[in-house]
Amino acid sequence: MGRVRRGYVLAGGRSSRMGRDKALIPVDGVPLAARIADVLAAAGLDVYLIRRGHPADPPWHLPDGAALPVVHEPDDGEPHPLHGVVTALTHAGEDVLVCPCDLPALTAEDVGVLLAAPVPAHARSPSRTHPLLATVRFADLQRARELARTGAPVRALVEGSAVAEVSEAGMRNANRPGEV
Repeated sequence: MGRVRRGYVLAGGRSSRMGRDKALIPVDGVPLAARIADVLAAAGLDVYLIRRGHPADPPWHLPDGAALPVVHEPDDGEPHPLHGVVTALTHAGEDVLVCPCDLPALTAEDVGVLLAAPVPAHARSPSRTHPLLATVRFADLQRARELARTGAPVRALVEGSAVAEVSEAGMRNANRPGEV
């Protein structure tokens, strides 16, 4: 298919450990999800934000003021991170990069390492693997849909894919208050 051109920020989770919608938590005055979208844009991707259902969010913007398009993941069943991946693949109709909204120290360089790897690929640092920071083939849409339907772990989608070694800082999740 060629180079991955579209990046999707996954921001449709419950944020239950955070206690509030982590996509909206400001980092240097910018909502965390918009900050991650800006990182993906800096890496050369066309970016989109995936939100669950039809939230009553205000319009989303990148830090430079450009509109951040929002794609709504259906809110018609038990939440699962792979529903966001399915939504991204369905929307794009081609291979995509997906990234969770909760990686506050992710850089364009980290994303570039992932984009340089063969598709599909997922990110790994010295201490962890992150199956939701990944490039995913459009050909895997039905597989992702089935894995989400059965509640399979996200790592099942990236098993056997290439590995992109990214920075330790870039892989740091913000799941609880004080981790952003």
